[in-house]
Amino acid sequence: QANVPLNEFEFSWSKVSNIQPQLEKLISKNYFLNLSAKEAYKAYVRAYESHSLKQIYDVQTLDLKSVGQSFGFVVPPHIDIGVSYSKKHKGRHGGGGGGAGGDRKFKKTKIYRQPNSKGKINFSR
Repeated sequence: QANVPLNEFEFSWSKVSNIQPQLEKLISKNYFLNLSAKEAYKAYVRAYESHSLKQIYDVQTLDLKSVGQSFGFVVPPHIDIGVSYSKKHKGRHGGGGGGAGGDRKFKKTKIYRQPNSKGKINFSR
C-alpha cells in the first residue's frame, strides 16, 4: 500500500454545466480540431491496447463509444488496432518461430487520403 494522500472534493451537480453537445458540435464543424481529436483518440486506444497489464487494460472490454464521446465524437472513428493474424496455422511446424514468409496471414492497413477541394489530383513538374 502506498501512502498517497487523497483529497476529495464535493461538487453541486446543478452548478456543473453540460458542455458535451457544444464540444461535439465544435469537433464536427472544425476540420483541424476533428483531425487532432481523431489522432488523439487513436493514440489513446493504441496506448491502452499496448499496456503490459492486459488483465486491467483489456482493449476488448473498453467502451469505445464512451471514449469517443470524451474526445468529442458522436460516433467514434474507426480504428485498426495493431496487426492481427489468423489463429489457424497451416504449416507442419506449428507456427512457432518467425522465418521468412511464415504461415500467418497479415491484414494490410488501409491509408485514406483527402482529395483537394475540387476532387482532382494536381500534378506539377
